[in-house]
Formats: sequence, structure tokens, C-alpha cells
Amino acid sequence: MRRITGIAVAGLVLTGSLTACGKLDGPAGSIKEAASETTPSASTTADPDPSTSPSPSNTTRKPTSTSTTRRPTSASPTRGPITAADVPKLTVSELLAQARTAAESVRTVHVRATVKLDTEKLLIDMWVDRETEDFYGSVNFPTYASHMVRIGESVWTRLDERYWLSGEAGRQYTPQQAQLLATKYVRQTTADPDTADLVEGIIDVADPSYVLSGLSDRSTKLPVQTFEGWQVIPVRAANGDTGYLNAGLPVYPIRLVTGGPEPEADNYDKFNEPVTVEEPPAGDVVNADA
Repeated sequence: MRRITGIAVAGLVLTGSLTACGKLDGPAGSIKEAASETTPSASTTADPDPSTSPSPSNTTRKPTSTSTTRRPTSASPTRGPITAADVPKLTVSELLAQARTAAESVRTVHVRATVKLDTEKLLIDMWVDRETEDFYGSVNFPTYASHMVRIGESVWTRLDERYWLSGEAGRQYTPQQAQLLATKYVRQTTADPDTADLVEGIIDVADPSYVLSGLSDRSTKLPVQTFEGWQVIPVRAANGDTGYLNAGLPVYPIRLVTGGPEPEADNYDKFNEPVTVEEPPAGDVVNADA
């Protein structure tokens, strides 16, 4: 079962002092002043509340993009170059070798994953540039939802009203204040170790080779299935974990469903499609000070 401790700090790091800022290097007012604004400022990058789509197979934001990746082929010493039509006929060993190569080629990806955090489960829905390690998307906690953006050293987190009403921010806000603060992004930086752990955790989740981590040459290949428009080849490990591999080229790892009493799903798509990560408008940012 996937466990990432860094994501635990997503709420905890927001309990420090908060100041509202129009510019990160300009004069800042207090969070009290920000909460007292009468009209919420809607962010131009705001997404629908991700808590309305709790399933890890539902996405909250889809960028318009066109795949520019050329589909490579690789040669087999026994049958020559492999074509897409050959993939369903490959042995488990050959499939896994192809999938590892395809996973290594992934530079950008959309990931929907379930992460176990102590006794809680988080639902992550992220578009990630694995080269720059910038990303945007949602992290849904059991009691509240958040939207996150990461560019370089900066991480912005927008939390829904339930967070601001919970008292986790260090004080209790009124429903009107919580409604306003739910339109704001809290800015943190990776200079903070907890924030750096959070970023590292999300980047780790975005690695599609995780689908292959429990599979081996002794795993069992099952008949081709369809999943979200993909033709996939299930490969099942002895412990019940099942990886789903693209039945064409490249043999991308598409999905992992874990076995056991608490089955979970991790899904990957939008391989090598452009990911554009934009900084939230300065007027919608609330600074988090250590």
C-alpha cells in the first residue's frame, strides 16, 4: 500500500501566521483584513470544488493539449522490431521490459492516485511536469479538499471552506470569512522542510513505474480489457496486485489496482502532453510566514 508521509503536512504548515499580499515582495496586510473583505475575489484559475468528485477516476481540471510524442518501437532479438499488433502476444517478461522503457520516457503525466496516510486516505489528481517538477491539481483529504500549484520554489494551496471552519488554521473563522478565504491561495516555499517533503511526495506519486513495482516475470498475463478508452493488458502478481499496461506502443503503465482488504487504484494518462502551470493571480494569494 502506497504511503507518503510528506503529504501529511499540507494542512499543518498552514497553522503559522498568515498575511494577505498583493505582491510577494510588497507590503502585506493581515489575514484578519483579508478575511474581512466583503466580496470574495474569484480566482481566474479557480477550479470547481474537487470534493464534488471524490473518486480517484474523476478529474477536476483538464488542460487543452496535443500530444507531440512520437511512439518509439524497440527490437526483439527473436522477432525483429515490435509493432503495436505484437504487444498483446508478448510474454510477461517482454511486456514488463517494454513498460519499464515506456515509463522512463514519460516527461509529463496526469496521475490520479489513492495514498494511505496513517489512518486516512488521500485522493490525488495532478498534472505533473516530471522534468521541471512543477504541477497543479487537487489533493482531497477526508474532511476537506485543496487545490495546489507548484512552480519552482513556490507552492500555492487553496483550501475549501471546511478547512477554514475546522480550526486547523490556528483560529476559528466565521462562515462568511471561510467562504472568502476559500478563494485564496496560501503561498509556501520549498525552503520549509515540510513543504519540500510535500512536493517530493507528489513527484513520487507521479512516477508511472510504480505500477510495475510489484510485478515480475512470474506474474500472470490476463486477457486484453478496455479501460477509459485504452486497450490494456492486465498483469496480476501473486499478492493480487494487478498492473494494466497499454496494449499498443509505447507500453505505458496505465493503472495499478492493489489487492488485499483495502484495494486502491492509481491511474496514469496524458503521457508526454504539454502541462502548463500558471501562478495564481497575486490578488488571490495569502502568504504563509514561518
